[in-house]
Parts: sequence; C-alpha cells; structure tokens
Amino acid sequence: MENLTAVINEKAMIAIGTHAPDIPDWHRPLVDRDSLSEKTIRRIATFVSAALFERLIDKHGVDPDVESELRLSVRQRIESGAVPDDSLPQVLRYEPPVWLTGIDAWVWPGHEVVAMEPM
Repeated sequence: MENLTAVINEKAMIAIGTHAPDIPDWHRPLVDRDSLSEKTIRRIATFVSAALFERLIDKHGVDPDVESELRLSVRQRIESGAVPDDSLPQVLRYEPPVWLTGIDAWVWPGHEVVAMEPM
C-alpha cells in the first residue's frame, strides 16, 4: 500500500476498500495513492478521518458536485459521532460563541476572548 509506484487494479482496490475501514494504518496510504477512481474516492471518504478526507479531496481534485456531496456525508458522520472530535480539522469543528455578560465579551469554548462588544 505504501509503495506508491505499485500498480493496484480497480478490482484489487475494491477488495482493499472492503477491509480498510477496520485497518486505520491503511487509511493514509489509500488517500495518497495516485489516480483513484471516483468510485474508490467515494468509498474511502466513508471511513477516513476528517483530516484525511480533506487530504483526499485536495489530492484528487474531485468534481465540485461530488465534493459537496461527500462533504455533506462527512458532516453527517461527524454529527452522528462516527468521527472522533479530536480528528477533526478546525474548519469542520464549530461551536457557536457565547456572550459572557459578566465581562461583556464573545468567547468560543476553549478559546480566548474575541470581541469586547455584542455582535
């Protein structure tokens, strides 16, 4: 898998994709393969972490409509708890800010004060 020059035909890639969800060590090498078919990209997107999903999209430049569809699917996995929160890149993690009346400031949980007046 890590030998990026090894030729893996579509039939073998489908077989690998069947077992890969349970073998995290295969996830990055799969994402890093060249010339993945759209079908294989769709399959990989169903089980890799959000960070590897971003790498998959960046590396393979999928059609914008397919990318939107895959992003929606990843968001649904995140919301269902299928993707551990610590694996999410900051861009996919969102917690709304909280207005702290005592200090009159907007803050995001786990972050510093970001504004000193109401938005």
